[in-house]
Amino acid sequence: MFDRFGSIPPPHPALDPNTHLIPGLKAFIKAGAHVPTNLSTNDLTVATAQTWLKTQDPLTLSLVLCFWSSVVTWFLGEVTGNVSQVDRIWTFMPVIYSAILTLHPHWQSYDFKLFTLPKLSWSSRASWDKNFVDLLVPSGVDPRMMLILLLQVLWSLRLTSNAIRRGFFDPRTEDYRWPFIRERFPGGKLSFKVFNLVFIAFIQNIILMATALPQYVLLTSRASAHPTHAAPALGRTDLILTGWYLVNLYLEFVADNQHQRYQNWKHGSGREGRPGQVGKTARQMQIDEGRLRRGFCTEGLWAYSRHPNFLCEQTGWFILYLFSVHATVSPTVINTVYKSFDAALTTRSIDPVKAIAHSAWPHFFTFALAGPLSMWMIFAGSTWLTELISSRKYPLYKQYQRRVGRFTPDGTLLKSIWLLLTGSYGKVTEDVFGQAPKQIKSQ
Repeated sequence: MFDRFGSIPPPHPALDPNTHLIPGLKAFIKAGAHVPTNLSTNDLTVATAQTWLKTQDPLTLSLVLCFWSSVVTWFLGEVTGNVSQVDRIWTFMPVIYSAILTLHPHWQSYDFKLFTLPKLSWSSRASWDKNFVDLLVPSGVDPRMMLILLLQVLWSLRLTSNAIRRGFFDPRTEDYRWPFIRERFPGGKLSFKVFNLVFIAFIQNIILMATALPQYVLLTSRASAHPTHAAPALGRTDLILTGWYLVNLYLEFVADNQHQRYQNWKHGSGREGRPGQVGKTARQMQIDEGRLRRGFCTEGLWAYSRHPNFLCEQTGWFILYLFSVHATVSPTVINTVYKSFDAALTTRSIDPVKAIAHSAWPHFFTFALAGPLSMWMIFAGSTWLTELISSRKYPLYKQYQRRVGRFTPDGTLLKSIWLLLTGSYGKVTEDVFGQAPKQIKSQ
């Protein structure tokens, strides 16, 4: 398409679901139960496994794993009466799906090992640099996919460590929200069993697999599959996205620690014997009493967002999606979109954007968005339920909702302005933070 902003070429062929995704799904559905049967035969060897991989779509192994993971988590939930089975695998399954796709070319073309170490030479600085890359990126693997996999490993380490310290891997524990839902679920026990099968077991496992769709786009858009649409080499944009992801992951880590520190204080020194009260002023002791009476964390990042960890979690999946956008959307398209938005701001009219929207949107709004969007929907529902329970448990939580935005700090700013205009700012701030606005500034 040509217009006054320039030309917008057709989207990358790999972005069309009919090119790779749908044929891969059809192949899996057609194979049906024969896929797991073939993988579990007694004569399975490295050679037969490699032959099977060469004849299958890269998504097939992930689909097989997703199906059986859904079955197992549903079965364990029914047998134990504890439906948090899928919650426990949430911390590492996205990494496994990502690793399957990332290492697929390596497993297809080389010895069936996680990593085939190259022959190394340490004679010069250039050879040292090359050896480092060769060790980090197995033969045949796309460097950008390997970078994303490493970022996801860091994500998994953070989430897994947080789950461990909260005792979430104890098979006897169940997320407090599930009993709340179970007791109020319409239709009684039978309908909840259907809910466990359809949503808790299967849909959530499918969402975990969908997080790897940006990796699937990167895998199927490689130059070997589409020689005329080669992705750019790792560069400045990848560095920016990596930095953004790491900062976002760090903030999520900080939010988790701040919340856990408050919970430890509430159930420890804040309640038992007050050992932390020695040497404190009367005002500081009054603030601690308010913190204990409040019952929930409003400190650090939690003073600007009611769910900073949820915000960072959702942001992380969208950042990973942007890696696939960078690899498949040409600079021509980016430049044309930029010109149209610039013209819209200059003319104060939406028409320049509308002129290129039809030909531009297939480049950006692809099936790879299913991962981050489904995560967003899960967290939107989870946040609503969490706040419903918290508002019933803690009388001051509604004041917290009046004072602090649900996710982004701009919501907190707007709420503060509204409270100032209505004359409620001081009282609400005192309830939420345990101190008046002037005292916040002075301490």
